[in-house]
Amino acid sequence: MPSRRLWVLLLIFLSNISTHACAARDFRVIMFLLRVEAQDNLKFVNTSVAVRNIPTESKVDLTVNVFQTIPDLTVTAIIWLDIGSSALQTPISNQTFNLCSFLVNPSIHRFGQIMYREVRRAGNLPTKCPIAHQLYRFRGISTGSMRFPSFLPNSKYNVHVIIRTGQRMLRKIKCTERIRC
Repeated sequence: MPSRRLWVLLLIFLSNISTHACAARDFRVIMFLLRVEAQDNLKFVNTSVAVRNIPTESKVDLTVNVFQTIPDLTVTAIIWLDIGSSALQTPISNQTFNLCSFLVNPSIHRFGQIMYREVRRAGNLPTKCPIAHQLYRFRGISTGSMRFPSFLPNSKYNVHVIIRTGQRMLRKIKCTERIRC
């Protein structure tokens, strides 16, 4: 089964979350990206990601070159709290949703919606399916601009995002905190 990563952002942004005070009574949750692994199926897509970490946030440049029109996509997003390499880890979230439905109505997935807003500002994000054969560029995606809920603990997370079309896996993304991008 060929594997390929199409939308790296769904995985990247949840890899490490840190809480910073913005005001005396107000806290913001800001993600810092440490590592991104991508596997592309070059028959469908080629992706490149560049992450720049600065003291206040991570900035991401993402380029997705779609080689053929993709009619329908399914996304599986799995989030683990990283508690150590030898510890048994149970996902704190494991969700599957239709990406085409999400592009039309982003409110169907809360964390996806938070990221969707910033990604849409940074480039030419498709608004519906089919995903057209073209180059999609997203520059300067800011994790500091994403408004994540303040109940998320200051911790390290591992996130896997798998994007499939039909029965084929387009992209499998794995993020861990061990090595910076």
